Amino acid sequence: MPDNDPKTLIEAVRHFSDLAMCRTYMVGIKWPSGTVTCPKCNGENIGLVETRSLYKCRAKDCRKQFSHKVGTM
Repeated sequence: MPDNDPKTLIEAVRHFSDLAMCRTYMVGIKWPSGTVTCPKCNGENIGLVETRSLYKCRAKDCRKQFSHKVGTM
């Protein structure tokens, strides 16, 4: 766990109250290599739909939209 991660519940609430910070943290956990991949086709040609905070696979036969929460509890 990096040094800047929250250590207490209060720190976690403050740290993750910013949705962009939360998303960045979750993306780092889900894709530690830094390369976002499609959960359907494993493609790496991924775009971001900023208005909806979703990713979109750009593979011709897929085009699936997904979030950083896909496959989590």
